[in-house]
Amino acid sequence: MTKFLGMLLMSLCFQVVYGQSFSTESEYPEDGKLCPNFQLTGIKDYTVSSANIKDFRGKWLLLDFWDKHCLSCIEALPKVNEQLKKYKDRLQYILVGREDKEKKIYTLYSNLKKELGLNIPYLYDTTLFRQFDILACPTIVVINPEGVVYKYISSPSDRQLEAMMAGQSVAFFKTPRLHGRVDSSGNLSALKDNDERLIFRSQLVKSGLNFNFNAGFSAEFLLRNGKFETCAATLFNLYMLAYFGQFTIGGSKDTLYGKIFSHPIIETSGQTILSKDSIDDIRYCYSLVLPQKSNKNIAMHIMRNDLKNYFGYDVSIEEREFPCWKLTSSESSRRKLATQGGTPYLNGGMDGFVARNYPIKEFLSLFTMFNNSLRKIPIIDETGIKGGIDIQFKHPYFTEEEVKKGLEENGLSLKKDHIKMKVLILHNVTNSPNDHIITENQDILSASNIQAK
Repeated sequence: MTKFLGMLLMSLCFQVVYGQSFSTESEYPEDGKLCPNFQLTGIKDYTVSSANIKDFRGKWLLLDFWDKHCLSCIEALPKVNEQLKKYKDRLQYILVGREDKEKKIYTLYSNLKKELGLNIPYLYDTTLFRQFDILACPTIVVINPEGVVYKYISSPSDRQLEAMMAGQSVAFFKTPRLHGRVDSSGNLSALKDNDERLIFRSQLVKSGLNFNFNAGFSAEFLLRNGKFETCAATLFNLYMLAYFGQFTIGGSKDTLYGKIFSHPIIETSGQTILSKDSIDDIRYCYSLVLPQKSNKNIAMHIMRNDLKNYFGYDVSIEEREFPCWKLTSSESSRRKLATQGGTPYLNGGMDGFVARNYPIKEFLSLFTMFNNSLRKIPIIDETGIKGGIDIQFKHPYFTEEEVKKGLEENGLSLKKDHIKMKVLILHNVTNSPNDHIITENQDILSASNIQAK
């Protein structure tokens, strides 16, 4: 169980780097200044095994710092691989892995490299985390062709990279530094108002952060002492919270899982937009101050009106057919997997695990938590298994193919199908959100206040 608890930390999308001692004498890189000429050693999958920062002059250098517990880092690897192929003449990615005592990150990346077909230069060096003042993963340090530190960012899109390399102003997600100050413009601290005369306030600002620390919380949790606030939420997060009371649909343990589609669909000008990529580029902080006796239903109703007033979308909830995975089993497999009882138990790592008396929903949540392709559409349990299961899963489960193999060895079948789910539709926008979100100099997007005289 101890081994598996460490693995569960991968569910965190934003992993803070702990347990390091930092010297105050280090020369930390600063945006807009020449990067110190740090040495990179032990580089694999590159033309040389050792280089310094100056050796990369003439190209954009992206040092991608990651950690074995950072799920979002791992999910981004295929995108990094494709970006490196696409822009190989103009930029260079290098993965910088944070070493652990057991060297498990070595095995993890070796498996990922093989399964995902990665060809990204990489090295492992905790010293570089200290030298570059890295607070958390994912963090990408961008150094321009002249050797000047451009920004500390996270997971850039192709569109953002192209604009950056073309010399255009780009609103990247900024990542905080260990010894730096987090820019509070667009964060909740900028929204707080201790004026006792304040009775009601609604405010929406653009966020300077890229990680929604409230993502796993419900509307009930967020409404405290008359305040209903969240930060670094996407447009889709805000609409899901306003209409369903939570930012996202979680894994198989979520009561809305398989009943509500994972995110809203935008339909405007006769087009349907299913992709979340461009929507996720912009983050918002929303703050609502209400009378003390207000409940979550009142907060959600006001929030719906606020979203309509600012973004202009009409909203409907419809039932439509969507892709899903269906998990089935034979009668003999059900009997074989049925638990022999005992205390629920789970032990293992990314290469497999053993479970005893483990609930089927908990079992499925492992795949929806750690496997990106299986998380995109719901897994519907049609095995008919009641109670816990005893199972030995002998395959890594960060790829779809390995998961299927492991399931088949246990008499389970995972196949694509379709299911009807409710979905939030945003349509007939009267004012395009792009009219507002593209401008970088407009911080407060919407605000209303009512004060006692």
